Amino acid sequence: MTSKLSFNDFISETNMIINSRKELINEAENQKVVLFKSKIDDLISILESENENIKKAQVDRLKKELSDIEKKDNIALGDFINMVITDSGLTWQETFDKLDANISNRDKTIDDIKNMDMLSYVSQVSSYIELLQSENKLVRSYSQLEHASFNWYVDAKTFIADPYFFDYSTVLDDKKEVASDFATFEKDYKALLNEDKTFWLNVKDLMPSRDLQKALTDFYNKTHNDFKSFLA
Repeated sequence: MTSKLSFNDFISETNMIINSRKELINEAENQKVVLFKSKIDDLISILESENENIKKAQVDRLKKELSDIEKKDNIALGDFINMVITDSGLTWQETFDKLDANISNRDKTIDDIKNMDMLSYVSQVSSYIELLQSENKLVRSYSQLEHASFNWYVDAKTFIADPYFFDYSTVLDDKKEVASDFATFEKDYKALLNEDKTFWLNVKDLMPSRDLQKALTDFYNKTHNDFKSFLA
């Protein structure tokens, strides 16, 4: 029955079972009938063992929840990286929409995790939230870089079409903005690359590991190559 409950409801229900069993243990411990002491001790041992099994089931459920979330986020981050690397032929608006959706979905995931009962893994789960926030920071800075690039593209195209009536300094300012946004993107990329490398080492017993070092590096190299003309 409890397997159909949401994570927090599962924890709440099983905690009630644990607490009820603790009351039985306390009652048994307060029994003064010497004749049945051995049987009472056996009963207490059984009840404590059953409570330990429930606590293990709670941890197993937490691991499953985090594993499902991690798989979902891996796909989302992979889609983002693949979109950049493969040059999928998306329009500007389609690109912006996909980036916004990627960010929004991860924000929802972060909120969902924050609302979970973290059991005894507060530090590890909090670190995972920070990792997801770093992922979103990178996606946001890449989105900002794309928006700056779009502004440059529109202004450059306008200048080419009508060079006598369009101030070329606007195009130069756009180029500086792209370079500035790339610097922010590069900083966020390096931060995520380092965080992704160290985080998984500290959660081996809680979450499955991943290795995105090469994918992230390929993603950065492709982006750097696309924007190197703005960085001169």
